[in-house]
Amino acid sequence: MKQIILNADDFGPSSFLNNGIIDGIRNGVVNSVSVFVNYGRENLINIKRLQEFCKESGYNVKIGLHFTMTAGYPVAPIEKIPNIVQKIKGKWHFKLASQLDLDVITCNEIRSELIAQLELLAKVLNSSIHEIDHINNHQGIVYFHDPFWKEFLDTANEYNIPIRSPLAYHTWGHPFLNNKRLIKKWLPITGDGLGVIIDSVFNGNGDDALELIPGTQAKALKNKKEEAEEAEVPHPSYFIAHYYKQASVNKIHHFLKYIQSGEVAEFMLHLGKGAFYKEDYWGIKHDSYEPRIDELKSLKASNIKELMQHYKIELVNYRTMQHLA
Repeated sequence: MKQIILNADDFGPSSFLNNGIIDGIRNGVVNSVSVFVNYGRENLINIKRLQEFCKESGYNVKIGLHFTMTAGYPVAPIEKIPNIVQKIKGKWHFKLASQLDLDVITCNEIRSELIAQLELLAKVLNSSIHEIDHINNHQGIVYFHDPFWKEFLDTANEYNIPIRSPLAYHTWGHPFLNNKRLIKKWLPITGDGLGVIIDSVFNGNGDDALELIPGTQAKALKNKKEEAEEAEVPHPSYFIAHYYKQASVNKIHHFLKYIQSGEVAEFMLHLGKGAFYKEDYWGIKHDSYEPRIDELKSLKASNIKELMQHYKIELVNYRTMQHLA
């Protein structure tokens, strides 16, 4: 059996992002959404409206938490998370990832903020934390530091919530790993190597980071995947990240073609639609306007449902996937 989750990240703070995701739902190219909860009251109202829209329209779309500690505003009490926040113009913000001091952040800070965000989402959805569909993390920050990952995994395990796989498509053994010349170019798993990746991500060179992360972190990420398996925390086999800013119908054909029997692939989507106003969304870059529009257009043009039937791929969500990868 081959299965896929069509998951859209970043719902909540922006009408541009929200409209793109809702259009994706209407057109059958989104069946799972990861939401921010930390951009104020309007953000939470948008999540409630999303839930009601899906219910009233009959869309089987599941909602999970897009956990962040590098974008937006903190949810936990400031005294519990002193090393991951900063005050700007009288308002508390998370520090950007490039500003985090990994040596001083405590595990309790990560846990406090993660649980606070889970509790808030459960309240908005009028559910229990255990009923939240999944958790993933903004900018993959929990993968960069083992204590972050441990708290993230332990919390997911405690509440029995599925998570995004630590592995991206091109670390799983598909064609990207078959290029030995590319492998030789990958950085070793060292602090310096991680520094290069972090600098690439948070200085706007995201495409460079996508190439560096799988190689630098390949072994570390596979270890994290094994830890998730040992903890029996449900997760897909891998997630498809290489579509972001490289959208095309041919790419969709390529990814669907290479999903193998017994695998659950999460297609990580970043969608946008309409006018984009440059609001100050702390920790969210504004350079993804056109790529998000292109991504939505290519998905809508792909006849992805027919392609899934052709390749015998079943559409699932985190709670219904039948393969604990």
